[in-house]
Amino acid sequence: MENFIGTIDDAHVRDCLCVAIEGRGAFRRFKDTARALGVIDAWYHFKGEALLAFSKNWCKEKGLPYI
Repeated sequence: MENFIGTIDDAHVRDCLCVAIEGRGAFRRFKDTARALGVIDAWYHFKGEALLAFSKNWCKEKGLPYI
C-alpha cells in the first residue's frame, strides 16, 4: 500500500491514504478511502501488477517456468 501511495501525484489523495494505513483496520480503511477518492481501480491494477511481478520473480528464483 505504501508503494502505491508513492505513485499518487495528488498530494491530498496521498495524505488521506497515508492516514488511512495507520493503526488497526488499515486494510479496510485504505480500501474505503481509495474508493471514496476515486483511486480504487488504480489500486487494484497496481496490486495485480505487483503480484504478477512477485510471482514471476519467485518462479525464476526457484528455477520454475512461469506460464
